[in-house]
Amino acid sequence: MSVAFRVEDDLIASLRKNPERTLAGSMDGNRFTANVGIANYKDHIVAHYHSELDGRTPAELSELLSTPFDFGHFGLILNFDNQTDLILNDEEKKLVPDMRALVDTFGPIVLRNACLQSAAQEPAQRNIFPHMRFHYDRSALQDSQISLFSRDPNDPEQRFPRQSSTLFVANVVAWLQSEREGLNSSDKALSLRASYDLFSAENVRPLFGDVVFDQPWNAPEGTGELCIIDNRTVLHASFHGDLRGKGWRIGARYLV
Repeated sequence: MSVAFRVEDDLIASLRKNPERTLAGSMDGNRFTANVGIANYKDHIVAHYHSELDGRTPAELSELLSTPFDFGHFGLILNFDNQTDLILNDEEKKLVPDMRALVDTFGPIVLRNACLQSAAQEPAQRNIFPHMRFHYDRSALQDSQISLFSRDPNDPEQRFPRQSSTLFVANVVAWLQSEREGLNSSDKALSLRASYDLFSAENVRPLFGDVVFDQPWNAPEGTGELCIIDNRTVLHASFHGDLRGKGWRIGARYLV
């Protein structure tokens, strides 16, 4: 039986107030735990990119870049006790309101031990994103700005833990890292690019949980996993580690 996605307002308010805690909730009797990926994200950005911000706040720089930044905390993980089939969009591919609110508040939303309702299991695109190329999937001209990435526990490949992860950053972090690496043009107005090849000379792992949110797709064999982002506010890339094991291709669907 599919479960309509619904998260109590009190739970979200508690997470925003106490982002270091792991809290419990339920949907139609399906219990889950909820925890924030990176608490106080703005503070991490300011500490790590103090020089590149040059006295500006992340929100002020984002305004100059014509992109919104309103993340108090970044990333939210809901881990269900039992495999749960979720209804995340309607027949017109519109994201359900509760998930829409979470994406707006936290950026990347990860659902573990969760699958899409059977009615939504239309064939998905299958992607392995380029290593450390932070990008968005949808241009501003497209209506479907929501990316829904999936791991199908019944798929012969995807049922196994993946050998590479997906990394997420707020738009402003990609620009700041590009500025640190000397890749931004100095003779043009501030703007965001569609993609950034970053961290080629730096070990990015220490930044997981700091300014980079990591979704490793490494839950036990046969576990469903989903991840939802808004391409207008968050960029993503693959992290293949030593590049010898990219693992299976992630399912990708695009919603409104």
